[in-house]
Amino acid sequence: MKGNRMKIAMLATGGTIGSKVVQDGWIAPDTETPYEVLRLFRMKYPDLAAGVEIDSRMPYQILSENLEAKYLIKLLDEVGDCIEAEKYDGIIVCHGTDTLQYTAAMLEYVYGNRLVPILLVSSNYPLEDARANGLDNFRYAVQRIVDGYCGVGVVYRNADGNTYVHRGTHLLEHAVFEDDLHSIYGSCVGWYRPDGTWVAGEDEEPETLQKDMEEMPSPGEIYHALKKESGILWIHIAPGIVYPRPGHSGGIRAVMLQCYHAGTMRVDDAFRSFVQEMTERNIPVYLLGVEQLEGGYETKQAYRDCGVRILEGVAPIAAYCKLWLQISWSVNETAEDIKSKDKE
Repeated sequence: MKGNRMKIAMLATGGTIGSKVVQDGWIAPDTETPYEVLRLFRMKYPDLAAGVEIDSRMPYQILSENLEAKYLIKLLDEVGDCIEAEKYDGIIVCHGTDTLQYTAAMLEYVYGNRLVPILLVSSNYPLEDARANGLDNFRYAVQRIVDGYCGVGVVYRNADGNTYVHRGTHLLEHAVFEDDLHSIYGSCVGWYRPDGTWVAGEDEEPETLQKDMEEMPSPGEIYHALKKESGILWIHIAPGIVYPRPGHSGGIRAVMLQCYHAGTMRVDDAFRSFVQEMTERNIPVYLLGVEQLEGGYETKQAYRDCGVRILEGVAPIAAYCKLWLQISWSVNETAEDIKSKDKE
């Protein structure tokens, strides 16, 4: 903190919040637009802006659908530099919405044990569009840092007008054709009503994740080993699905199966053969989307008998990122290890 003013690092990485409408109506990143949200924030919320000093940086500028390991490593390096500088009271990452959840999970796994709050924001439309939520998201990210937030989170205004704060590892993927952002179990840390009133949610604010991180290498060891290809085959269960044929598993290091919303899936001979093939090749098969293992439908017992590793109550995107990290730095954990860490 400098005097009575808090100091915040803003990291611009592109996305819709850092883009504008260009020729023929396409949306594309622009070298000037990444800082437009900061200009609008200072203009529209001068009192809040007067209480903070914001340094802006641009690690890279892409549309977030183009996110890959090299960009994650670059951003994690930049965040690490900000933390190690010991001069910032908080960090705001401006990001695209498509892969916001992946970056949030990675940041929480790597830096969730640090005391400097890291909040991600995006925008559903370019800032010049009246429907855009990017300015509200940025404003309330600043407000959460001022109010003493700790941990990694995502600040995002949904269509109901409320601006929600989510845990980095609790986010679900967007529903098709919908901009709203949600967490597992419909929970969140809290939300701001349209009038700016804060309402605490059911999800605990992540003070630190030190307990979760005790057996992990240092942050640099974790993410600098991140491979370009995750090695994960992610299968969404559907009627009539075709599983990869035996002998066609080259490059696969783990399989994630995402079942139906009730934690169920069809267990037939094709599924059993697929799991057996993966098991024989020492490729673990994880099942996601199971809220609780006990009770419910009899098909749960059927897939348990096949030897599938069940990640109960874990957000699928967070599980994907954790497995990607594990595969990259060759640390094997059991399903129970991953589950216990992600549910806290």
